[in-house]
Amino acid sequence: MGGDYLLSCSRDKTIRLWEISTGYCKRTFVGHEGWVRKLATSKDGKTFVSCSDDQSVIVWNIDKDAPVTRFFAH
Repeated sequence: MGGDYLLSCSRDKTIRLWEISTGYCKRTFVGHEGWVRKLATSKDGKTFVSCSDDQSVIVWNIDKDAPVTRFFAH
């Protein structure tokens, strides 16, 4: 991912990947059923995790729309 992009999480249950230089949303990740409260990226920027009010944690690959893995009741 590097310094060219930014991830944001929202109460609309999505995570968005923004291109900093243009301000455009490049991708929207959908998978939570509640407000997405936090996210954290891996050092290489290819993987990130998100957690939500729906008590789930999702592991994502930055290049894919679908979740890699989900953990419930956390």
